[in-house]
Amino acid sequence: MKKISLPRRLPAILGLALLLAALGIGVFFINQTRTFGIKASPQSSPQQVKISNIGSNSFTVTWSTNNKTTGAISVSEATGDPQIRKDFRDQGKKVLIPSSLHFVNVDNLRPQTKYFFKVISGGKTYDNSGKPFEISTASQKIPADNDIASGKILTTENSPAVGAIVFLSLANTVSQAAITDSNGNWIIPLATARTTDLTDFSHYDRQTQIEEILVKGEEESAAATLTTGYDNPTPNIVLGQNYNFLNQMPAVSPTLPPAETGSSSQFVAPTFVPLENDTLTITSPKDHEQINSSSPEFFGKGPRGQKLKIEVQSDGKISAETNTDSQGQWNWTPNLALSPGEHQITVSYTDKNGLLKTISRSFVVLAAGESDLPSFTATPSGQKVTLAPTIKTPAATVTPPPTATKTPTVAVTETGTALTPTGVPEIPPTGISLPTKLFFGLGAIVLVTGITLILF
Repeated sequence: MKKISLPRRLPAILGLALLLAALGIGVFFINQTRTFGIKASPQSSPQQVKISNIGSNSFTVTWSTNNKTTGAISVSEATGDPQIRKDFRDQGKKVLIPSSLHFVNVDNLRPQTKYFFKVISGGKTYDNSGKPFEISTASQKIPADNDIASGKILTTENSPAVGAIVFLSLANTVSQAAITDSNGNWIIPLATARTTDLTDFSHYDRQTQIEEILVKGEEESAAATLTTGYDNPTPNIVLGQNYNFLNQMPAVSPTLPPAETGSSSQFVAPTFVPLENDTLTITSPKDHEQINSSSPEFFGKGPRGQKLKIEVQSDGKISAETNTDSQGQWNWTPNLALSPGEHQITVSYTDKNGLLKTISRSFVVLAAGESDLPSFTATPSGQKVTLAPTIKTPAATVTPPPTATKTPTVAVTETGTALTPTGVPEIPPTGISLPTKLFFGLGAIVLVTGITLILF
């Protein structure tokens, strides 16, 4: 019986097909491995990215994350190397503090300049749907007066809400933002708030303009509606509650002492006029304070409605005048950038008796990059001695969270478009990973086996 011999060699076409199949499978799994390595964790992905406090030299970026993570932004002009700006809590610290609320102030910028930035959250970089976020600074201007909003945020346990972010909205005005300090206090200078087109300061009524406040804590939020005549300070706001103070503001009416009775019935009692407080102070800067801004904001107190003369001694002398408001507060920003080094500011006025009242402070302007100290022109700490320029992006949205209602619920919504960050694929670390070695080895085995079958 004749035996049938089988061919000892594998057909060439079949061998090549096996080689190509092995190569394709290896490339597929290697790509899958790389894809798995660049996926961003949803717990660290920035949400509700908002741009606030847009001024001529600064702006503020805020966002939240599901879990506590570190945060920063990378910012640059159209040409130039990006710079890393830390969260406000991390200024001057070597170790970053994880948080679910992030507040990054970007200062020492140039007026009327476009800037680009990306959000760094949990060590990963996020952009705006494949391209950097964009923001343009406003033109250089000096406010004609001083007006601030301030208040205190409390937790449901009636303790200070530390690190809560306060958003304040006015009609046709960019959003203002501040972060509460260790006592739960916040402060926003409204006089520096810009119109939505950034061409001028906001033209709002100092007494009757309706303003809306949204507070975002790490776990709870709050909302309030009131007028500008009732916002310095506002009533305490407790997280988890909504407030409508429009119907709770007391009516102001003069109270006269009772007229005397008897033979002097025609005597008219005089109206009480409060004594004028002639104390002149400079709240900021403190004596010999270091300031990380070439255009700092100076402020203090003096007699109500008093014209003040201001002089700054540096390389040359800068002179200006300003007036205190109805509360006796004043603020002023030089129209020229101050050079790095030591300076002195002197504020003075002549009282009704012809006596000259004067107060001076020495301070130091730090060179760019010399310190991580926050700038006085945009300090968002919320402390009552810190005026942070407040600004808003026309493309920022604040959506009020559903919370328990203490008084009639007030919906707080800013106009604009929400900024939705997207993860930026990161470059995998250099070197050969274990899956790559594995598939390379299998490919080599298949290649050697295929060649052996074809040739032998």
